[in-house]
Amino acid sequence: MAWAGLEGFVAGRSGFARHAAAAAFRRADRVMSGVFEAGAGYPPSAGQAEAYPVPLYLRCRDETGRETQRIVTIHDIAPRGAATGFCHLREDIRTFPLERIIEVFDVGLDEASSDAARFFSDHPLLGQSSDAERAAIDACKDELVLLTMTGPEGRLSNPGQQDIALGLVHARRPNAELDEPRLRRLLSLLIADETAFHAALARLKRASVEDKETLLRRLTQSLETLTINPHPTQYAFVAFIERSLLLS
Repeated sequence: MAWAGLEGFVAGRSGFARHAAAAAFRRADRVMSGVFEAGAGYPPSAGQAEAYPVPLYLRCRDETGRETQRIVTIHDIAPRGAATGFCHLREDIRTFPLERIIEVFDVGLDEASSDAARFFSDHPLLGQSSDAERAAIDACKDELVLLTMTGPEGRLSNPGQQDIALGLVHARRPNAELDEPRLRRLLSLLIADETAFHAALARLKRASVEDKETLLRRLTQSLETLTINPHPTQYAFVAFIERSLLLS
């Protein structure tokens, strides 16, 4: 955390928290209207939205050697050693060769590293982990991405919302012996992202009717039990998802 310091760390964390509630309504409006504003992310294309969307602070060098600091929501880690994601500084999709990343700070993990390749390799969501908990999360990744979009905070940090997400996980892996604290830790790292949302929604259109109806019940449960006086936009957003899934 040397490059950011305590002041930068606090500002980063408070900034995410401060804008989370307002961003939830903006995301719903944009998704339903089909409008993608600058800074909001873009519809998925080849190679995007394959990884879990994870917000990171990066300190990196450009082609001229100049250092920059930026927030990037990672969408893909390429085998050739590059991270692709939505750059909030340039308001566009950018690819960052790992050798040019000087330092990376994960807001969710509260961890910083000067070894980008190892950081991404060891990251609980971006790395190639094969433990039972990560496999269980991966089995319902698309459903969890949609759940983060309908929640009040734009992420699964609320214990009640995690309970609903765990219901999805256990339904997909009913006989697996899973470490619940680790599952909750993984869930807490998920963050709402429009590019990931559209990619997940497109894949879920091919799911069975039973799986779609189960997901919709979870989304409604999350909205009605965890949000005080839900805004009409939130109900409309769930209805939009329902139409997208059941009419496909």
